[in-house]
Amino acid sequence: IRWLSPESIESSRYTIQSDVWSYGILLWELLSRGKTPYPGIDNADIFTYVKNGYRLPSPTYCPPLLYKSAMLVCWHVDP
Repeated sequence: IRWLSPESIESSRYTIQSDVWSYGILLWELLSRGKTPYPGIDNADIFTYVKNGYRLPSPTYCPPLLYKSAMLVCWHVDP
């Protein structure tokens, strides 16, 4: 659930766009030094958070430009 795009969670559709979303989550995980995505949020609640516009915050060791120009772009509704 934590690495899936909203449309993959909702309808089990897997596309290039959903892979882009997952890539953004993987980047976040790498730059947060292995933290699990969406810490403190139950799996059952992740879809609601993401559907309502929540995005993971920038990891401490992530350059701001990488967060803005890569991660947030990957998590755009239409990457």
